[in-house]
Amino acid sequence: MHSDAWPYISVIGDKLFQPILDLMEKLSLIRFGRPNEVQTSPAENGHAVAVVLLAVVMLESIVGRVRALRRETEPHGLVHSYLNGLICDEALKSQVAELFVLRDVIAHNHVWSGQVYDDGDLRFDGNPELLKGYGDKKFRCAQDQSSRMKTCLG
Repeated sequence: MHSDAWPYISVIGDKLFQPILDLMEKLSLIRFGRPNEVQTSPAENGHAVAVVLLAVVMLESIVGRVRALRRETEPHGLVHSYLNGLICDEALKSQVAELFVLRDVIAHNHVWSGQVYDDGDLRFDGNPELLKGYGDKKFRCAQDQSSRMKTCLG
């Protein structure tokens, strides 16, 4: 054993940091049309979705490394719950929780249905509804029902 050796715990997900920054930079440089009530532009939405998914995957990977460095071998449930135990700032806890909800919305495709019309802008004719069987308790808690936006992250 070398006296100058240190612990090495392999993690791949932290390598996503630069690609996330690259996507965010590209997102900031692309000219998008303004979003309407129904959707954002496909290019904006695609880049934003990729950033969210990669950020959550990176967080999950880093939490795995933290658990290994702390020599925690027992399962600790969901990553966002584990992070809540580490974070002291309540506002940050809420934002991290919503980030995981947003990941679930993207990955599990929470499907909405509604009637739309076009008056120069695409608009809903009435309130769209989340189809039965989609969404969960975390999703409902993080959703402002009137705006259909997340309560912390918007």
